Parts: sequence; structure tokens; C-alpha cells
Amino acid sequence: MEHTIDGISRREFVRVLALGAGAALLAACTAAPTPSAPAAAQPGVSTPISAGGTPAGEQPKSGGKLKIARSDDLVTLDGMFFQSNTLGTTYGTVYERLIDFDNQLQAKPVLAESWEFSSDAKQLKLNLRKGVAWHSGREFTSDDVKWNVQRISDRKVANGQWYNFAAWFQSIDTPDKNTVILHMDPARPAALDLFEQLNMVDSVSMSGPDAITRAVGTGPFTYAEWQQGSYLRFARNKNYWQSGKPYLDEVEVDITNDAPTLSVRLESGDAQAISDPPIQDLMRLKQDPNWVILNTNPGYYSLGVNTDPPGANPVLQDKRVRQALNLAIDRQRFTGTVLAGLSEPWNLPWPSYSEAYESAKQSVTAFDLDKAKSVLSSAGVNNAEVEIVYRSTDGELAQFVQIYKADLATIGVNLTIKPLESALYSSVTNQRQYQFAAASSAAAQYHPSTVFYFGGARYFGGVDQATVDAVSSEPDEARRRAMYSTMNDFILDQSLDMVIGQTQRALVFPKSVHGLDRRINQVTYYTETWLQS
Repeated sequence: MEHTIDGISRREFVRVLALGAGAALLAACTAAPTPSAPAAAQPGVSTPISAGGTPAGEQPKSGGKLKIARSDDLVTLDGMFFQSNTLGTTYGTVYERLIDFDNQLQAKPVLAESWEFSSDAKQLKLNLRKGVAWHSGREFTSDDVKWNVQRISDRKVANGQWYNFAAWFQSIDTPDKNTVILHMDPARPAALDLFEQLNMVDSVSMSGPDAITRAVGTGPFTYAEWQQGSYLRFARNKNYWQSGKPYLDEVEVDITNDAPTLSVRLESGDAQAISDPPIQDLMRLKQDPNWVILNTNPGYYSLGVNTDPPGANPVLQDKRVRQALNLAIDRQRFTGTVLAGLSEPWNLPWPSYSEAYESAKQSVTAFDLDKAKSVLSSAGVNNAEVEIVYRSTDGELAQFVQIYKADLATIGVNLTIKPLESALYSSVTNQRQYQFAAASSAAAQYHPSTVFYFGGARYFGGVDQATVDAVSSEPDEARRRAMYSTMNDFILDQSLDMVIGQTQRALVFPKSVHGLDRRINQVTYYTETWLQS
């Protein structure tokens, strides 16, 4: 028996997608001409990453401690745990990846100093950097890369967040300690996206009793101490492969569950940098020339419906109920007031440079409570109880859910709001113990097919594996764009993931801090950071 998606067979959906059909399933619309997406990261050798920021005529100074404050906690020090708070804190300090993307989505070498795809994109050869050691002193080799890639096939790793990528690699060869050859069938032209995301973790320490409470990597800083809910400390890696770096002796990441205090700590001198202050504080700090504001490429805010056990709510299984909830989102109010007009209302996660971006579909779901109530009634639902979770430190989403609750009440839906501390939120969402979740994400900044592979039990928007595999292995850009157009219609129709606007993420620090850097996926880099006395 063939599975269906709300009356459309998966086989038929894939067939239509392959033909590039673009009929809207939620509301008819015509895609406007889209700007050209940047070229996918090309194989080759690139120049080393540089955070820059050194004033003319000055040389970086070694020594000192940087204290940076942020408002989300960690669940684990396992570098593969797929949550931005974990990746953004331990990457850039302890852990490194094979490559990095800059803000123009160009691949830069890190632990892989060069790479090359075969002509059919079914083979990727990685040439590893020589002379790299784990913090334990053990040499970093091709066997470590193979172990890390094979590890993501274990559903227990970060509750399967990486599992969907595992099937990309049918075999992995390690002809010598500095060479890795990955074999893929079908082709995976976006394979570098995975290696930009995947921290290299030490197999020896991860097999030991302290796997989640200690961190061993190859990065510029070594793990020193972690007090959950309070702080993490990292010390200078004296044997780092980049000679003379890092410049700092120590990095301390202070954790707070009270985001509004971030700017107070910065302005009082208690912290030398802060990550992601509330929007109103960010706007105020932007007016003060004493502070450097380092923005990252925008991600997106979204509401995600869980239709899988153990947390699923039966009423949300009906597509019409989800569509009603989507129609009840006042995106314009959220972006215009809560986000102070710094962001645009979005319906889909794609930034304007993405292959999947279609300007006309970004606003196809208009705020319409009368229509929402009618759609809900057509589903035979006059009253519904729905619970939503969000990270308690996210002040913008805290305001949004209150607005949303009031609007839903007018159509007969009672929304129970459940704020969760950062660590608990990560655990609940990873284990799918929620009905409805408000979140902010950044993965759509990469090759658009990649976003569908993050998320474990269900792909973004309910798009199934066959569809995702079809677009991720298609080498022709025009065909990919047509496929994405059909997928966009499907995502809007299913209303399993409801994008509501762009995120605003920033680092703020005084001009005496140099070389602090941040790129896509909200990751902070400290290798080039130094302090001016």
C-alpha cells in the first residue's frame, strides 16, 4: 500500500516535483523573478580564515581573558549535539570542522586543507592538514574523520539530528592518514554543507565515562571547566596548529537565564562582549559609537508542529487545523513591533540569495482570523487545546506567543504557553516531547536542500525523504529551482513548519576587543581575538 501525504501519494508528489510543477497547494500565486543564488561552494584550495579587525599599524597582542555573556545554557559538551547554543559555544573554542563557510558561503579550509569532487559529484576527496593534534596529544588522522562520519549513523547521537546525512556515504576510504575519500550514490553536490556543520570530536574521549561533561577537540582553546547554568572556561591551546595563535590566554562564556541583563553586564564592564541581546537593547546599543555591532546573516523564526510520538497532539494531525493556525499568525505585527522593523515577515526560511527563494511566496499566508476560523470549522473543530513551548531566554518569542495566544482565542483555540529553560528546551525538542514549538534557526542559510536533512524524525515542512533525495542529488540548477518551487507550495500547504520572520543575531563588544568574529549559524570565532590595553 502506498503512503499518502494528505491525499497526495508520495510517488505522485515526487513525480510532480521532478517535472518542476509549481501549482500552489495552499493558495495560488505566481513566483516573481528571483535573484541569482551564489554559486555552491566549489572544490579547491582557499586562503586561511582571518577574522581581521586589527587597526592599521597595530600588531595583535598576546595574553588576557575575554569574558562573553550569552543567554542560553548547554545540555552536553558533546560537539555533535545539534543545538545552536552548544555548537556556538564549544565551536570556535574546543572543536573545529573540516571546513568553514564565510558570510558569502564560500568554503574555507580548516582541518581539511583542500578537497575535490569527482566530475559526477559522487566522490569527495579530502586532504587533511598535517601536524594537527587532539588536545590529548594524539594525532588527528583520516581514521578520526571516518569515525566521526560513521558516528552520525547512530540515532542516539543528538537524538538522530544528524542521522539523515548518514545515508549519503556508502563507503569511506582512508588510503593514508591524511586522505579521506567519501563515496556517494546518488551524487551529493551539497556535501560540504555537512562538513561545515559537523564538529570533529575525539573518539577516545567520547568512548569514555566523561563523554558529555568534558570536551576534547583540536581547536584553539582547551576545555577547562563547566558549571552548568553558570559558565564555561577555556584555556589557550599551547600546541595549536596555527603557530602563534590564539592570542588570548582564556575565554570565559558566562550563561544567564535573564537575557535583559546582558546589556547591563556589558555596559558595567562585567563582560567584554555579549551575544544576542534583546532587540530593544540592540537598537539602543547601535546608537552608541562606543560599541561594535557584528551582525550575522539572518536566520528565521518559526513554529513547528510535532506529529510524532510521544508529544503529538491528535488535533494537529489534521492539515486544516494547522492551516488555521498558520492563518492566525500576525507576521506583520511581530516583525513591525516586536522586532522593531529590523526584520521582514517571512513565510519560508530562504534568504534572498537562496536557490529556493521566491519573493511572491514569502507573503502568501496573510493574517486572516475570519478565514482561520472558517477553516477550523471545516475540520469540525470549534474548540481546541494546544500547548506551545519556547526557550525562556528568547524575549522576542516570549512576546510573540502572547500575541498569538490572544489571536487564537478569537477563533476558538486555547494556547497554553510553556517557557522552558534552555537546556530543558533542547532536550524536549530533540526528544519530540512537545506539541508546538517556537524556535529560531539558521540552517537555511546554506544550500537549501541541506535544511531538510537536519531535524531527525521529520524533514522540514513534512517533505519526505524521496523528495529530499531527489533535489539534493540534482546537479542542474534550473531543475533544482523548479523542484524547490513545488516544495515551497507543499510546505505552505502542510503548515507543519510555519516561518514567521527573520532573526536578528549580533555580537556586541567595545572597540578595545579586536578580531572577534561571527559567521553563519551563529558561531563565534576567537582564534584571532586580542585585547587592546
